[in-house]
Amino acid sequence: LRKARENTGLVRDDYFDWRKGASDLLDSGEKINLAVMLIGSNDRQPIREGAVYHDLLSPRWKELYAARVAAIAESFRARDIRLVWVGLPIMKWQTMQVSATAINDIFRQQAAQGGAAFVDIWDSFADERGQYSDYGPNVAGQTVKLRSADGVHFTRAGARKLAHFVEGGIRNLIVETRPPADQPVARVSPAAAVPPAPSQPATPAPAPRPPLGPVRQLTRQTASP
Repeated sequence: LRKARENTGLVRDDYFDWRKGASDLLDSGEKINLAVMLIGSNDRQPIREGAVYHDLLSPRWKELYAARVAAIAESFRARDIRLVWVGLPIMKWQTMQVSATAINDIFRQQAAQGGAAFVDIWDSFADERGQYSDYGPNVAGQTVKLRSADGVHFTRAGARKLAHFVEGGIRNLIVETRPPADQPVARVSPAAAVPPAPSQPATPAPAPRPPLGPVRQLTRQTASP
C-alpha cells in the first residue's frame, strides 16, 4: 500500500496530521504486517504549540517533534505491526545537513524506544570523504546521478538505491522476529512415529563432515635430504 503524501511532514499538522493519518490507516481494516516511514525533509520550520511558535531545533521544538514521532511509533506497536523508520539522507546544503542530523537523532532514539527499526542511509549517499555528492554508485555499482537538483530528493536511480537499503532493514527485522530454529513448528502424531522393526535396524547417521579438509601448502619447496 502506498500511502505517501507529498509536501507533508510532522511539523505542519494543520496541513496534514500524520498521527491521525497513521491511526486512520490502522483502523481502516487493511491487512498490514509491516510499515515503512520516510519523512522529515519538509520539517525545517518552526513548530506551533497553541498560539506559540517554537524555533527550529530549539529545546521545546525537539520535545514536541519527538512526541509526534513517538505517537506514530506507538500506534503501530499497539497493533503489533512492525515499523521501519528510515532516516534522512545527507543534504547538499550545510544548514540542511545540521537540521537533518538533529532530526535523525530524534528518529533513532524514538525508534528504539518505540520498538521500530531505524535505517540509517546517511553514509550510503555520501562520497568517500563523507561529503554530499549528486553522483554515486547505484545498486549495480555504476556511477550515476542519484540526487535531484535541489539536493534533497532522489532521482529514480537514487530511489532504487534507497529501496535497496530499506529492504535490508526489513530483512533484518524479519530475521529478528523469526522463531528460534529449535522451536517446533508442528507436532507429529504418535501413530506417525513408528519405530523400525527389530529385524531392520535403523541405518546409522553419517558422521558429520568437518568444516575444512586437510590443509596442504602448495607453495612450499620440499628440500632434498
